[in-house]
Amino acid sequence: MSQNQKAALKVTLQAIQHKTPDTDGLVQIESWHLCKKAGMSKGTFLDHLAYCADLGILRKRTEQVRDPESQQVIATNYFVGTTELTAYP
Repeated sequence: MSQNQKAALKVTLQAIQHKTPDTDGLVQIESWHLCKKAGMSKGTFLDHLAYCADLGILRKRTEQVRDPESQQVIATNYFVGTTELTAYP
């Protein structure tokens, strides 16, 4: 893993530790806040989280928020959780 991928993982794990997981063991994260904390753009940060999910280090789920009238996507909510591999990336 690159240093940037480790930084994204670190700030994400810190966010997970400070929230209560839902029934699936996932917590909602604020990617716009965490990417600033990690010192990278939101797109790069989300790419790094996707990479960690592909490796099995994190579990990730997204939900699109739609406008009730137009049904256009107005936001995406990100949920992440740990796996057995999280401690050993």
